[in-house]
Amino acid sequence: MKKKKASEPGLLASDSDWHNNACLNYMPDHGTAYTEGYRRAADILIKHIDESGRDQDFLVYPVLFLYRHHIELLIKQIVGLALVLSEEPDTDQYKKDNHNLNTLWLLAKKLLPEVNDSHRSSNFRLIKEVVKKLHNAHRLVTDLRYARALLNKSNFC
Repeated sequence: MKKKKASEPGLLASDSDWHNNACLNYMPDHGTAYTEGYRRAADILIKHIDESGRDQDFLVYPVLFLYRHHIELLIKQIVGLALVLSEEPDTDQYKKDNHNLNTLWLLAKKLLPEVNDSHRSSNFRLIKEVVKKLHNAHRLVTDLRYARALLNKSNFC
């Protein structure tokens, strides 16, 4: 009798601890899972720093990256939904590989009133300031992911 080949252990393998399995692609549009996942991961790291008083020097980079990426994905969701809802979507203006928070927010801010006029401009000012600060602090997204820039210079120094 042939021995059954044991299943390969792995990150996405099922096992006896089925309650720890993540459900992937269970919704037609799972963009919210990505967006919310980055924010929740950053929140968990912040909670760890708050409760332990440790690791902030190491976790600052992933925390900033996670929050920044959360904001980027959120703005891209807003733009994508607004383009779907608008009568004449201008897809030429929207490039999904654009990581510039300022230009993404400007497009979202332009499209939102066209599809929903209930948003207050005071909220837009606050969002603009947050986006601007994140963008100015981290002009290149790679600065948050790698310790050295393209020309072997330290980031954030």
